[in-house]
Amino acid sequence: DAVPDALSDPDALSDPDATSIPDAASATDAQRAPETATPPLRILFLGNSYTYFNDLPVMTAQFAADAGVKIETEAVTYGGATAFGLASTPAVLAAIAKGGWAYVVIQGQSLEPVESQEGFLFGAKKLWEPAKAVGAVPAFFTTWPRKAGNGIYSDWTTGGSPADMAKKLQDAYQAAADASGGVRVRAGDAWMYVLQEHPGIPLHQDDGSHPLPVGTYLAACMFAATLANVDPAKVTWRPDGVSEADAQVMREACRATLACTTPNPAGCFGKWAAGACTKGPKGETRKCVANTAADGCIPSSCQCNLASGTWDCDASCAGGICRPLCDVLPPTVNCCKDGLFAQPLCN
Repeated sequence: DAVPDALSDPDALSDPDATSIPDAASATDAQRAPETATPPLRILFLGNSYTYFNDLPVMTAQFAADAGVKIETEAVTYGGATAFGLASTPAVLAAIAKGGWAYVVIQGQSLEPVESQEGFLFGAKKLWEPAKAVGAVPAFFTTWPRKAGNGIYSDWTTGGSPADMAKKLQDAYQAAADASGGVRVRAGDAWMYVLQEHPGIPLHQDDGSHPLPVGTYLAACMFAATLANVDPAKVTWRPDGVSEADAQVMREACRATLACTTPNPAGCFGKWAAGACTKGPKGETRKCVANTAADGCIPSSCQCNLASGTWDCDASCAGGICRPLCDVLPPTVNCCKDGLFAQPLCN
């Protein structure tokens, strides 16, 4: 196969040597932990300036730690690096080969997936294959579009607007996740939510490309929630340079991006207080009763999985179902009229 040209990043502010970024938790702390302690989630970040600006790996670990979840991170990053460029770097391949990673995060150059999805997938595959070989799950860092008005939008390959560029990024990273059996970390999706719903909060630096600390905080929230199932609602920590008000907006935006969009499928026994049901569509009083085989499997408890945006439910199939009270009262009790329960009729 032809090898695609490496793409350079016009907005990269530096081109450092590969940098290993340690987690906020030290090895000494891990050594002191009891043998029964839950082992930390180990994540390797591979990327460029979008990853090393504001120390995204460290911020992810700090965000998770505030919710009681321990993450250890390392990173190998180069300014302007493409996926293919990273896969051609011995230090990157050596870091992957160390093994012990739960996830290996793969981030392409900011325009790479937009200009050539095929070229991006070619390079990304050379990273996800060795990652999977050491038992890691590939995690694809979906980045954000350039700021509105950026000169890059005169290039037709971007689609001409932040929304168009965001869609191309999302499609390319999702294609990588699907092809590799990995996961997509939707940081760019959360950025778009904030840019649309809270346009007064700037996320980009003055260059219109790199993240301000608040933008990295939002990305860190998405990483912690997606890879470690951290609930943003349980976090209060924020880094220096991010106001409490902005941090709250970022956590809410993170949760909104990941939220389960369908109703909780749990039955009434588990979803509400036992026996409690809301009014029916016609205003009829309803009662929580045992469901039957004809109702299908109704779980008793479900929890939104923030990593997938789907409901994780138990397999009890005994969650109960809300039925109109008039349908479940004994035939000898005449308290209903036209299918509606009327207390005075019972007297």
